[in-house]
Amino acid sequence: AVSGTITPSILSASSYIKAPYFVATSTTATSTFAGSLNVDSGGFIYATSTRNVGIGVLSPAALLAIQNSTSTQPIFVASNAAGTEVYRLTNAGFVGIGTTTPGYALAVEGSSSLGTEAIAGYFTATTTTATSTFAGHLAVGTTTPWGDGLFTVGTSSPLLHISSNTGTIGIGTLASAYRLDINGTLRAASDAYFNTNTTLGSATTTDITYFNSRI
Repeated sequence: AVSGTITPSILSASSYIKAPYFVATSTTATSTFAGSLNVDSGGFIYATSTRNVGIGVLSPAALLAIQNSTSTQPIFVASNAAGTEVYRLTNAGFVGIGTTTPGYALAVEGSSSLGTEAIAGYFTATTTTATSTFAGHLAVGTTTPWGDGLFTVGTSSPLLHISSNTGTIGIGTLASAYRLDINGTLRAASDAYFNTNTTLGSATTTDITYFNSRI
């Protein structure tokens, strides 16, 4: 047993060296540990067998494994050079970017870009002042827009279709050469105005047109 301070240039032991603490004073040398490293009884672990690092994990099963010590603090926080927090992972597993209080699996405060595609069960726009914009086509009820639809609604058939090429509108059908093409019954609860010639029915069929008021 040795009591006091030992300052040799090299200290070697065949088994182990035990001390309350070690201090490396050289600014040029590198302290090395050939075996695993356990700091503060599992506070920080380096396992030589797997080269995994654990923080709060005694047996890290991944390259970096982290286990929180209390539910009142986040698991991970990153700050910029000015000391402002920019990223947070809460104990509940919520990720916050630009916010310190994420209430969802991913909460982003500010503008964001999602690349080529974003898939979710649904989207909710909560602001009453901003405008949601879509640069491409928008399809509701189907993952494939009907025809050349700029805006389409329908699952097994097009209920509403607006052509991206002509701007024509189809209701119950794909938009055709007509500005408005309706496949079904049309009801005008008030006045209906036609500024040019109007064709009702087809001269080659037995179509019947009903008027319940004066023409």
